[in-house]
Parts: sequence; C-alpha cells; structure tokens
Amino acid sequence: ENAVNGNDVDDSKTTFNGEDYIIHTKQIDILGNTVLLYVVPVKEIFIQYYITAILIVGISIISILIIVFCIRMFTKKMVDHINDIRNSISNISKGDYAKELEITSNDEIGMLVDDINGIIRKLRYQAEHDMKTDYYNGSAFANKVKRAVSKDKKSSHAIIRVDIDNFS
Repeated sequence: ENAVNGNDVDDSKTTFNGEDYIIHTKQIDILGNTVLLYVVPVKEIFIQYYITAILIVGISIISILIIVFCIRMFTKKMVDHINDIRNSISNISKGDYAKELEITSNDEIGMLVDDINGIIRKLRYQAEHDMKTDYYNGSAFANKVKRAVSKDKKSSHAIIRVDIDNFS
C-alpha cells in the first residue's frame, strides 16, 4: 500500500514574493522513488477554511432556529389544549355543563377531551333528570319551559306542573 500511495517525506512552509506557501512532499516508490511536490498558498487554505466554517455556522444556526420554531409551535398547541381542558373543568366545578370541548386531534389530548366530554354529558344528564323517574327535574323543566315560551311570544301558553311529595 505504501508503494502505491507513497510515503510522506516532509512538510514545510516558505515565503515567495511576500506570500506564504505550504510545501508537501510525497515519495512514490512505484515510480522509482519519484517525489511529488504539492505547493499550496496558505491564503487559499484559510479562505477555504473560513468559507467552510461560515457555512457550517450558518447551517447550524438555521437548523437551531427551525428546531426552536417547531418546539414552540408544538408546546403552544399543547398549552392551548391544556388551558381549554382547565377552563372546562373550572366550568364543571361551577355547575356549568353546557359547553363541551372541541376535539381537534386524535392523539392523547384528543382522547382526554373525549373522556371529559363524556363526563360533561353524564353530569349534565344527572343535573337535569330525576334519578328515580328519569324525567326532567323541576329546574330543568322550568328552563325548558322558559326557552319554549320565549321562542313563541305571540301564542298564549298554559303550563301545569304536578309534584308528588314523598314519592318513592
């Protein structure tokens, strides 16, 4: 392998006409101990080095900015979903079961929202219905009547409500 590739003989630095050069010599045994001389201007080496360094730094900065942007968008979406869930739970604790959450994803957050909406529906049903008869309770009945009467104000209405004390 050394006979084909040659052996490094010497590296040196020299100045010619005010410019620095690196001289690299390589002995090639297969060509009868021929020595190749590589003469490279130092200025060109540094220019290529700086261009490569600037490209690497630029690509690194752009990559970091893209990663930060993606992480920011992902965390904002997660925080928005979590805040919606917190607001819904706060409304539930105040007895407001009217609004269900919108499911905007099929991931774990979406499954959590679906579970919370199921709880809201069940709590709303329990808040509006009598557990023994499965009919509307007094409060829900009054709300339904108010909505029905307010929709049709031109007609006259008669409402009868019967309550049986100690019904079991």
